[in-house]
Amino acid sequence: MTECDSGEKGCCCDLFIMVECYIQISGLKMLKYIYRYKYLSNGKGLRSLLQNRDVKFTHPKDFNDPFDCFPAVVHRDFTDLKTKNPYVYKALGLDLLKGAQRIKALAKMQNRMKANIDSGDFLQGLLAEASVLSLAKMPDSILMWSHYAQYHQGAVVEFKIPINTPRFFNGEYSYADLIPLNVRYEKDRPIVVMDGSTTDRDLILDQLFLTKSEVWQYEQESRVIKNEGGHGVFPFQQELLNAVILGARNETADEIKKLAQVAGHELGKTIPVFQAVFCKKTYKVKIPKFKFKTDER
Repeated sequence: MTECDSGEKGCCCDLFIMVECYIQISGLKMLKYIYRYKYLSNGKGLRSLLQNRDVKFTHPKDFNDPFDCFPAVVHRDFTDLKTKNPYVYKALGLDLLKGAQRIKALAKMQNRMKANIDSGDFLQGLLAEASVLSLAKMPDSILMWSHYAQYHQGAVVEFKIPINTPRFFNGEYSYADLIPLNVRYEKDRPIVVMDGSTTDRDLILDQLFLTKSEVWQYEQESRVIKNEGGHGVFPFQQELLNAVILGARNETADEIKKLAQVAGHELGKTIPVFQAVFCKKTYKVKIPKFKFKTDER
């Protein structure tokens, strides 16, 4: 692929278009509802989520996995660029050049690309405005509670995400709809080959945002990808808030229950609060009265 088939420096193609295309082929449109979970420490983020219905999106450079969203990038000679990618060939004006001039111009382009890859500017350009909300598929992982919910002192928030809505089918959704894309876990690090061929948007999205080392498989992660505006705390569609699960070591149950009650009143529905407990006989976290859910068709 090239730096950008549209000719824009530092961008392989519009991230929103990549996400939309990925959703089209992922089978999400066959579902009615998706249930996903956010593990949170017992701090400002949890309270802001309940009070303001907002959540933190993180830039990949701040992930705890240094390889996450940073595939290996390999540069190769742009041989036969005219056939591989005629759009870029013409956009560079190579069709107007002859002989030594064309060879010189192509070499200059390749050197620039190699320099961008070696310096890290290429990936930094792709990720400049992007951020990610990480969600999980299950609310009872001992490791997730320990790693992301303050050693079981925090909470898990359940989102009920509708899929077969007019906005979804008309392509009018945004990051605020929390449409999650599943992460794949692989033994080998993905490799992005820069050889002048046309961009495969689905492949780029998969390699850049949705592939992690298999050592992280316990997370069972799904991601909401935000393609502009950078990282920070952003609002989500507030009706997606569905339930709260308090950690087995949470000591602020009364406060969180009150916040959930107020949120439910504002939303016109009940936001149930459950209390996780440690099983006395097995290595499990139990959530009494909580109904475990699967994605609905």
